[in-house]
Amino acid sequence: MEDRQFPVHSFHKKYMKSIPWAMIKPHEEQAMKNHCGQDLETLAKRGGCDLYEIFFILEDKSYDSYLTKIHEIEDFKYAIEEKIKEFKRMDGGDFRKAVIDATKYLAFFEKDVCTFHEPIEVEWGMNGNKKKVIPTICFMEAYDEE
Repeated sequence: MEDRQFPVHSFHKKYMKSIPWAMIKPHEEQAMKNHCGQDLETLAKRGGCDLYEIFFILEDKSYDSYLTKIHEIEDFKYAIEEKIKEFKRMDGGDFRKAVIDATKYLAFFEKDVCTFHEPIEVEWGMNGNKKKVIPTICFMEAYDEE
């Protein structure tokens, strides 16, 4: 797993100094949408992002200044810390690799969908509301455009 870190902007460093680069990298497209086309490399060179910005990038959502006014910075800090814990718990921190491995496994057995038969309980959103879900992994064959 990559040890590189994405910096937290200086005025939020008292809450957290950085987050794993590999955790934010899959959300680079959202970072670019939220920051006028600046990629993660550029943002990192400019000092990183504040915790509010990081939260919305990790959630793949547009920045919402309203939510930053009704929630304390500690709420965002806690949410990001929980995401980091979950990220580190996943098979060496590489969620993408785990999904690819699961997809290869399904393809080997010529299956394109795998659904758990038992629901699992997950925390949903910043408020930690509980929700029961039935995990499903599926994939579709990609065709080259000609």
